[in-house]
Amino acid sequence: MGGHPGFLKIKMTANRTRSSTVLGYGACALAGTLWGTGFYFAKIALTAMGVGHMVFYRFVFASIGMLPMLRFAKLT
Repeated sequence: MGGHPGFLKIKMTANRTRSSTVLGYGACALAGTLWGTGFYFAKIALTAMGVGHMVFYRFVFASIGMLPMLRFAKLT
């Protein structure tokens, strides 16, 4: 534990930066994968239903996903 105390701080900061970089790349890869699967499933869905139905269901599911936000919305 001898040595300059700043060395430990620099080493910890470098490790934290590296782990946050890996976490950032992982989050981007996951987001891209999930975003891309939407196109795949949309292609499958369009074979089973019309465009109007697909738009309707996308709106319904997006609205359900946004319902918790209404609880925190502050209307002035």
